[in-house]
Amino acid sequence: MEAMASSLKPPACSFVKVTRRLESRQSKLYAKSLWHQPFGLQSRPSRICLQVDCSARGLEEVKPLQAPKLQDKFGSENLQFSDVAGRTVAELKLASGTSVRLLLAEARITSYSCRLWHGSCEEMLYTDVSESSVNGIDRSVHGATPQQFFVTGGMAPSLAHSLDPHISLCNNNWSVQSVAVDPKEHVQVTLRCANENRDDYHFKLHNIFTLTNQGLASALTLTNKDRRPLRFTDSVSTAFAIRSSQAVCCVGLDGCEYFSPSEAALKAAQGNQNWSFFEKLKRFVVPFQQDKSKQSETPNGISEVQKHSEGNSNEDQMHWFTEKLGEIISVTNGVHKVYSNPPNKMRITDEGLRRSLLFENRGFENLVVSSPVTDGDKPFISVAYSTVLSPITLDKGESWRGAQILLPDVN
Repeated sequence: MEAMASSLKPPACSFVKVTRRLESRQSKLYAKSLWHQPFGLQSRPSRICLQVDCSARGLEEVKPLQAPKLQDKFGSENLQFSDVAGRTVAELKLASGTSVRLLLAEARITSYSCRLWHGSCEEMLYTDVSESSVNGIDRSVHGATPQQFFVTGGMAPSLAHSLDPHISLCNNNWSVQSVAVDPKEHVQVTLRCANENRDDYHFKLHNIFTLTNQGLASALTLTNKDRRPLRFTDSVSTAFAIRSSQAVCCVGLDGCEYFSPSEAALKAAQGNQNWSFFEKLKRFVVPFQQDKSKQSETPNGISEVQKHSEGNSNEDQMHWFTEKLGEIISVTNGVHKVYSNPPNKMRITDEGLRRSLLFENRGFENLVVSSPVTDGDKPFISVAYSTVLSPITLDKGESWRGAQILLPDVN
């Protein structure tokens, strides 16, 4: 059956025409302006727009709940809450078979299975679960608390204070604010993370996950409740599962300017697994944000600058490039690119699995695309719309909104 389905449609890369502008399926997935309007998703058959106010005004304090209580309060046939290895997981399901698993404590989607053009459901995300002992002691052996489990990949937000990446604005203190369910159209879960009682920075953060038959969206709203200005960097990262990086291409990034850290610097940053996403980029981002007036045009037409910070080794050198116009961009093993001003739509196509995924952006200024592992280690492409190169400052009472939308090839 799979062979028959694959024969019905040629690889997407073989017939996709490269254009600077990618048309979105607005009749299927519609997002109103996040700055002045509620976030909405709309599907063609019903013409009904599901809207949720993301302003974070007038919301009551919400206490974390365990799976049984969440199930009693919010659960339904299409939204189930359960405890898995001591963590609360929500499973969102539609009548079509499309489903999502959401790790509530981290606001991380660990599974997104959707029905594609051939009629079968496929897993779109890469997720890895590992275990580690505490302070080098295997607690399970010594009869104490069990080992810690670490989940990476999937789809998750990441926020950090721009002046100190060690201050995380996105902790594991998420709680369920509200849900909205239509078995045939959508399932929506709103999570809330607040720290008004802490001594450092007071803010409110909401993450609205919306699942439809056409796609999956993660919408963030951050409100500064402190007297001091809040300056932060953030992202929504997605690990797109692929068969081989050799058969993957990006459409829509031609003509975009980016920088790529040297291989030695990238390995050095990735070596510390305890660092956050922004800490790993910090050593290359600072030179990138400096004045670009020293740029020069190379003979082959590619704009490139190599900068060396005073006293730094070759590991810290920066490379600036511009993607060639009209070119399909490959994403091979080891590629790591940070785009300074990307388009709001870009598509990644995997010829190996004969599928593609359209990424849409709302509110983020930068884009990070990388292929961090070899093909033999369950390869995936990491896509993160972010503000890592252009931090955002919020005064008291001000809010910032951003979203990443995934649109699989369902037709």
